[in-house]
Amino acid sequence: NVTGLEACRRLLTKGPKMVCLKRGAQGSTLLTISAQVEHGGFAVHALDTTAAGDSYAAAFIYAYLCGWSALSMLTFANAMGAAKVRKIGSGTHVPGRDELFSILHEFNESIVEWME
Repeated sequence: NVTGLEACRRLLTKGPKMVCLKRGAQGSTLLTISAQVEHGGFAVHALDTTAAGDSYAAAFIYAYLCGWSALSMLTFANAMGAAKVRKIGSGTHVPGRDELFSILHEFNESIVEWME
């Protein structure tokens, strides 16, 4: 069985432009045929992991559609996942802009494209 980064590399040979490997609290990796970009994530105290993956995916897709750099996409998505696990519940309990800014500020990170 092939897993992790090797599975992502094999998947890239089937046609997608990019593959994102989520690793929870350890961050995530974005792979393309010619590059590999990583973000180490944000170590926060998790109260509830419900909807963390969905929140991450929504943030990643938003950043991708806005044309952000690979590192900014990963940073933004990881911040959303970290902000989500600090909250209990899903649906209307998904983090908002201020909670994302809080994570970025706490870890001294920024996203240039988001500030434009």
